[in-house]
Amino acid sequence: MQQTEALITALKRQLKARGFHYSDVAQALDISEASVKRLFSEQSFSLKRLEAICQWLDISFFDLAKQTPMAESERSTQLTYEQEQALAENSLLLVYFYLLINDWPPKKIEKHYNIAPIENIKLLTTLDKLKLIELLPNNRVRRLTHRQIDWLPNGPIRKQHEVQVKEEFLKASFTTTEEHFQFHFGELSTASRNLLFRKLEKLTKEFNDLVEVDLHLPEEEKTSIGLLTASRPWVFSMVNQFKREK
Repeated sequence: MQQTEALITALKRQLKARGFHYSDVAQALDISEASVKRLFSEQSFSLKRLEAICQWLDISFFDLAKQTPMAESERSTQLTYEQEQALAENSLLLVYFYLLINDWPPKKIEKHYNIAPIENIKLLTTLDKLKLIELLPNNRVRRLTHRQIDWLPNGPIRKQHEVQVKEEFLKASFTTTEEHFQFHFGELSTASRNLLFRKLEKLTKEFNDLVEVDLHLPEEEKTSIGLLTASRPWVFSMVNQFKREK
């Protein structure tokens, strides 16, 4: 994917997530909707036009560039066993890494968490040695991994934290306006089950896209949200207890 195409793809993602249409862009730029459609189809944006749209969306050009598919696709979604082991053995290091890959700068982490400046440097250096980040001058950070990590099946992180995460997440009542819970079961063919899995993958991708879109927003405008998607062959034990033995 060329750089211009990648930028425009990221821009379209921003517009879609915010519910904007070409007509809204046309109004913001004071040009016709046909002109906007032509800009997108021909990918003929000038730098001035892109900057104007970014300003309208209240997002910096730099933040838009970081959200391009090209920027993320070059990063690995999986860590090595050794990298996971190092994170699993140090809870603070794992939390610090999680915040960094969600674009928290080191100074912000130091301010909001109980981390002294010298500990901040130590954590950054450790992650740099593990090749999870590249530590740049003035404690700036370049991510070397994808923002969404696919933890290794039966790997150190899942062994250490998966049970706790499941228990804590499902402990809620799911009755407030900020919570949502639905559970369904039924009998599906193999074809329908595969279709369901593809739809769940699409939902997960859309969730991650929204996370990317909202990265630049102020902290007070965001809430940490957990999304669990799961499906497996299953029958409630209460049903099975009345089943006739073969």
